[in-house]
Amino acid sequence: MKSILLLITTFVSIVTLSASCVNNNKQDLLNASACDTSSVKYSTIIAPIMTNYCTNCHGGSSPSANIDLEGYTNVKTYVDNGKLWGTMNHDNGYSAMPQGTGKLDACTLNKLLAWIHAGALNN
Repeated sequence: MKSILLLITTFVSIVTLSASCVNNNKQDLLNASACDTSSVKYSTIIAPIMTNYCTNCHGGSSPSANIDLEGYTNVKTYVDNGKLWGTMNHDNGYSAMPQGTGKLDACTLNKLLAWIHAGALNN
């Protein structure tokens, strides 16, 4: 009986995986493979993201909503309290950022998440 259950479970898993692969188009596969999240560093990847999308409003002498995202220490504060990811990923209960635009592209968000999961190091 256990063998039959294992066989059925394996078959269902294979069918499900096969069906999900059919839904991926060529462009999605190309984009996924082009997004390298293996060595995301604050200095080379995250700081430029903050500069390009955040510090125009959340930087300088009077940052919007008193949220300053200039420099590692300030960014790390918002990583640690969960607000950076919540706002950038447009999670419920957070103000969607960047304000007035759609979500950042999936690759940029994946790099941010990879950095956070790796400990959000200052490197």
